Amino acid sequence: MLMLVALSAVIAPFILLVLLRMPAIKGMSISSVIVILLAITVWGMEGQVVVSSIFQGVHKTLTILLILFGALILLNTLRNTGAVDRINEGFQSVDFRGTVPR
Repeated sequence: MLMLVALSAVIAPFILLVLLRMPAIKGMSISSVIVILLAITVWGMEGQVVVSSIFQGVHKTLTILLILFGALILLNTLRNTGAVDRINEGFQSVDFRGTVPR
């Protein structure tokens, strides 16, 4: 029983998103409510711990999104300045058999 509760964070989104084909915002919202309720009722977690875990998850998510945002800005800057084409030209001139043509 506890194994099923522990896997609810994976099973609930799978059922809602894959089998029932719900939109991600709706399916993941319902999944989070299910997991939070199971954490409070089955595992006996305090509300303060649950809220702290939510804040920690949001912080980690924002950190990852900030890194991805910076990478996308860098990629678009390289594309618009033509640097990507120059990098591709450099790779095309490399002979992958161990020698570089002159």
